[in-house]
Amino acid sequence: MGERPVRRIARAGLFVVALQLVPHRLAASDAIPFFDGDVAATAPLERAVAELVAQPLSRHDFPTGSPVLNGEWLFATFMMAGMGFG
Repeated sequence: MGERPVRRIARAGLFVVALQLVPHRLAASDAIPFFDGDVAATAPLERAVAELVAQPLSRHDFPTGSPVLNGEWLFATFMMAGMGFG
């Protein structure tokens, strides 16, 4: 009867450790070129953002189901583009 709480604690500890390690390892491998400043990796993203913000956008282009969130997405799109392009 004393093993059950120990097993639960061990399982919970293993879950927490896995939660800290696994997502990072899966996502980090694809991100390395971006952090290394690889222009070939970032160029397609830059072109896509430039094309998006070059056209006239409105709240209706971001159908989240909430007019407030639509406006926030509109604002954030231009703000993040401005920050990215400097």
